[in-house]
Amino acid sequence: MGVVRRQSIKRTIISYLGVAIGVVSNLLIYPLAFDIYGLSQFIIASASIIIPFASLGVSRLTVRYFPDFRDPQKGHHGFLGLMMITFWIAFILFLIVLLFFETALFDLMALIGMDSDKFVENRYVIIIVSFFLIFNSILGQYSSNFKRIVVPEIYNNLLLKVALPALVLIFFYGYINQSEFKYLFAGAYLFVFLGLFSYVGYLGQLSWKVDFTFLKKPLIREMLVFGVFSALGTIGMLMSFRIDSIMITSYLDYESTGQYSFYSYMVNTMAIPYMSMMAIASPVIAQSLKDQDFGSISRLYKQSSETLFIAGLLIVLGGWLCMDSVLMITGKFDILEPLKPVFLLLAVGQLVNVTTGLNEPIIGYSKYYKFNLYALLVLSVLNIGLNIYLIPRYGLPGAATATAVSLVTYNIIKCWYIYYRFHILPFSVVHLKVLGIGLIAFVAVWWIDPDISVLLLLLIKGGLFVLLFGGTILWFGISKDINDLFQDMMSRLKLR
Repeated sequence: MGVVRRQSIKRTIISYLGVAIGVVSNLLIYPLAFDIYGLSQFIIASASIIIPFASLGVSRLTVRYFPDFRDPQKGHHGFLGLMMITFWIAFILFLIVLLFFETALFDLMALIGMDSDKFVENRYVIIIVSFFLIFNSILGQYSSNFKRIVVPEIYNNLLLKVALPALVLIFFYGYINQSEFKYLFAGAYLFVFLGLFSYVGYLGQLSWKVDFTFLKKPLIREMLVFGVFSALGTIGMLMSFRIDSIMITSYLDYESTGQYSFYSYMVNTMAIPYMSMMAIASPVIAQSLKDQDFGSISRLYKQSSETLFIAGLLIVLGGWLCMDSVLMITGKFDILEPLKPVFLLLAVGQLVNVTTGLNEPIIGYSKYYKFNLYALLVLSVLNIGLNIYLIPRYGLPGAATATAVSLVTYNIIKCWYIYYRFHILPFSVVHLKVLGIGLIAFVAVWWIDPDISVLLLLLIKGGLFVLLFGGTILWFGISKDINDLFQDMMSRLKLR
């Protein structure tokens, strides 16, 4: 457990350092060139959509089936080599299919009013980025099999968070043009690949020679089914959560995508505690389901929902209070201020998503796991349909509305299904109390508007809201988990 604990702490530090870099970039760098930032987000989103089609879930296979192949004396039967061969075959097949159906795909896009020119002019960069995204995911996941997650996190997260704003600045000051920016951006992913490849070699785990005698038909069949099922689930997820950037670019332009991504990044900070909660709760839920301990699942479901609702509401209301100050800091207030509803719409959708977040593992680790795929397919169809209808009519608020409505609908469906199967719900009277406290604190701070500097006003309004909202939650003991966490933090500070 010592290695796991050290690696987890180091990875958390790296993750939050990446968040800090992202916040600075989002406020001070990306607004300088929303068009080129939007182009980068379009490339990433398009490449991400390609991944499940071009990899057949191979990155998930890398973790799921490594225990079956583990044998240090025999190079793990060439498991890494098998994953690479599988990836290459899948990727080449994808390119062949794409070559034959490219014209039909572009005709379909034209039929629903999307501009295919953005895909045509960026297709080579998108394919390159998708190739290295898959490769890097395999190498990163393979490293995790040996309890090594920090260095892959530095390459996959931190390095890219530094590279993108650096390239945006270089473009803004006229040292490179748009075409050069695209290929340098793709080059960052190549650099990540070289780093990860070298690191796996440093670990002494570059075992390429596949032991085909170890591969039995039942194992191959099981891996194939798991890979296809994982790919389908990933397709549904990406069509639900990444398609908006692609469709905004297709219907509008790169600059609009950059502006939308500006608000989306702020909203997605809600997912940080959510992802931590998922990582902690998932093994507990899996064990409780195995033991049929539904009482424990119900308590965890409610407690996590309460905690994530408090954290999410703090970001939604606090963000809205401080939004004008934040926009003034960017220097693009006149452009971004009319788009503030994008933040509010996305925030409401994400708040519902994180509040009901443990829907995913509760269903996913149960015998009803296939329902997650069906729900994702409903979500993706609904999101794409709403985007097609709303973006041409209402622009960025239309895209935000499509995402919000899809997320709320998706989570209502899953909440209903969990209640139907297990007779448990995540909501309690605590949610109403928290909402009431949040609204009172919001109104109390809303009227504060002294004639002072923008940064000082941001600190005062944000600090007062956190003090009123968080202090009241703690004072009245609304959430036991929040109080316990606060007491633990205070104890650690006293010890130091």
